[in-house]
Amino acid sequence: MAAGFFRDAAPMRAPPWLLGLTLLLGGGAASTSHAAPPSGCGILPNSQYVGRYLCAQGWTDMTLTVLDVEGPRVRMQGTFQHAPTGTQGAYLLRGNCYPSNGRMTLIPQAWVQQPPGYMMVGLSGIVANNGQSFTGRMLHRSCGEFTFSRP
Repeated sequence: MAAGFFRDAAPMRAPPWLLGLTLLLGGGAASTSHAAPPSGCGILPNSQYVGRYLCAQGWTDMTLTVLDVEGPRVRMQGTFQHAPTGTQGAYLLRGNCYPSNGRMTLIPQAWVQQPPGYMMVGLSGIVANNGQSFTGRMLHRSCGEFTFSRP
């Protein structure tokens, strides 16, 4: 048999009913839903970090929800609640996490829900324990530390 024998042969095609059955059962190349890989820092898409931060209003609870991860780039939503006043809000953040040192800086992008008197504040810190924790400082002079962990 010559090495190029099949090169010129007509390609074999599956009958249409077989392709439909494959799609229905979720097999074959037609199935393309793959979970995005984690960032180099261990941040997983669709995961959450729960914790709190300190700013002028006092300790405030916050959940960081990972929206997208692409290489070192991360996009999150920060949803916060200040328990003593019942104030709630949410905003989008974008940043990078570098696996060489675990440093991640998140810069505010846009409000999702802005409460009166509040401003968006960035975060800068270290992602540790293969993406299980994120600790550091809020990026505003009237703020202090934060600590988050994956539940």
